Amino acid sequence: MNNKINRSHLLVIVAVFCLIISGCLGGGNMGDLPKSDLPDCETLYGTTGHWTNCQGDMTTTGGDQYVGEFKDNMRSGHGTYTKSNGDQYVGEFKDNMRSGHGTYTFLSGDQYVGEYKNNMENGQGTLTYSNGDQYVGEWKDHFFHGQGTYTYSNGDQDEGMWKKGKFVG
Repeated sequence: MNNKINRSHLLVIVAVFCLIISGCLGGGNMGDLPKSDLPDCETLYGTTGHWTNCQGDMTTTGGDQYVGEFKDNMRSGHGTYTKSNGDQYVGEFKDNMRSGHGTYTFLSGDQYVGEYKNNMENGQGTLTYSNGDQYVGEWKDHFFHGQGTYTYSNGDQDEGMWKKGKFVG
């Protein structure tokens, strides 16, 4: 039996360890939001009032649901946004947009864990596909961009620089 760990296996081990620590694979329950100290929006302002510095839940006419914190009548702070198609984002919001750290889980089973800015993946993040492929690295405006490693389910890797979603070496 070979006791050596190749580089791709080490990367997968490190990525899984990071996910466990962040709570995505059994290290915690990402569906549970941190306990907010903010008061209930409906109690303070009613169902049609201007919600600010409070926590509450709302459902859109399209069936999307948000449960979390509000500021100036917008999603702001920690929350969970569940789309009617089953996709779900758990994380930070600012001015109704994903902003800060969060986890987006697609109905397909694909999952992104990382940083957001202006509703798009920006900064460091990990996208794990349901087929076992995974990208770990830098993002800009929803694209792999900067230093990163794409590991295919068969263990092959593209490691290096990415530009607007394309591997450039």
